[in-house]
Amino acid sequence: MYQQVNSASARDTAPAGIYVLFDPATKPEWLTVLRGLADVGVRWFQLRTKRATSLLRQDLLRQARGALPAGTVLICNDDITAAASCDGVHLGPDDAEPASARERLGTSAWIGASCDDPTRANAPEFAAVDYFGVGTWRRTATKPDAGTPITPDILRAFVSAAQRPVFAIGGIRIDDLPTIAATGAAGVAIASAVWDAPDPVAAARRFVERWQEVAA
Repeated sequence: MYQQVNSASARDTAPAGIYVLFDPATKPEWLTVLRGLADVGVRWFQLRTKRATSLLRQDLLRQARGALPAGTVLICNDDITAAASCDGVHLGPDDAEPASARERLGTSAWIGASCDDPTRANAPEFAAVDYFGVGTWRRTATKPDAGTPITPDILRAFVSAAQRPVFAIGGIRIDDLPTIAATGAAGVAIASAVWDAPDPVAAARRFVERWQEVAA
């Protein structure tokens, strides 16, 4: 088992609200932006940088963890080894099994998984999962191979079946939030709509405020 480098309050921060996926390679001032996103209410962050080595991801995660305040959660996409430097890992369908991640990272780590099939939400392979990312909501350049977009009914069925928090993900726009909130989803995972916006902090503020309005 790796030694998990969790922030002190990470396990107390529920999977909910706006969850921002970020890639430091696209933004030289990325640490400043992360701090700004936290200042406007983003609490969940995921490092998603596909071309980096595991060692580089570990370094980026340590920098990000140092920049983010207590009460935020920092997740690594795909890389269980690098995830020992943050609060947990998010796994896709072609990644390691959640049970393996749990064994290696321990009980304090957050384990997320991607799935789009409500009938599999309680499959044994997902027993170690704390939350789900469900999508794609819309086709997106961030993940062009994500498959056919889901409908609100599919998302609602997944939320009902999963009995764990669900983030909708994939090409989500701010005007989608009322529909997504109505399904019972715990939050939305956002990449380009925040991270690639001309003013990421202002974009995040709009998402946070709108989600608070519609999810109340």
